[in-house]
Amino acid sequence: CEFPWGECAYMGEGDLIVSKLPMPIKSSVYPLSHYHGISIMADIDLAAETIENISSMLGMTDIRMEEIGQRLLEKQPWFLLRGSEEVSHIFSELYHAPDPLKESYIRLKIIELLLFLTIAKPGEENRRQYFYKKRVQAVKAMRDDMTAHLERQFTLEELSARWDIPLTAMKSCFKSVFGMPIHAYMWTYRMQAASTLLRETDEPVSDIAARVGYDSHAQFSSAFKSVTGMSPSDYRKVSV
Repeated sequence: CEFPWGECAYMGEGDLIVSKLPMPIKSSVYPLSHYHGISIMADIDLAAETIENISSMLGMTDIRMEEIGQRLLEKQPWFLLRGSEEVSHIFSELYHAPDPLKESYIRLKIIELLLFLTIAKPGEENRRQYFYKKRVQAVKAMRDDMTAHLERQFTLEELSARWDIPLTAMKSCFKSVFGMPIHAYMWTYRMQAASTLLRETDEPVSDIAARVGYDSHAQFSSAFKSVTGMSPSDYRKVSV
């Protein structure tokens, strides 16, 4: 999400955001081209009576949505809860609600989520990270340059100096934008590129290894097998 004041923030896998609508967002994008998630919207005034009745019936702690919002959004326009087992448990079951009971099941899970939010607290571990747009653009250009030159192995120190971004800030920004650390992203990208070359060309495996940054045929074969479960030669035979 890009904000009007020139900063950007990113959600990661499993993260949960609480906010009031409308959010102060200038624009939003999906850097990995895919988003899979659930949005829950509630009219606090209309929901209050229903929630109060349910809480009374189940003997639960009072769920006061207005108080949840005030506490979580006291100092910021949204509250970002980083992925955790508790949040994952609640949402994973929403994805797999049994069809005959889907509506009732989802209502119960939303109550569970609200109950969880009554004890959630803004803390340092949940503080959302802002990145200035200029730095995000530099990280995206860095990624484009690395993927255009797969034959080269860039060190983090080299990238930091070349793009004039402090090392720690560069690693943090890249992971937020692209969902994984720099080396993990490039390793995955190299294996995907190698798979395409093996399927669609007749180039020798040694040449493909060099094109994706491996000087050693053996190292490339070992890395490729760890991903696909088969050697590059066997993968090519199966694909053909």
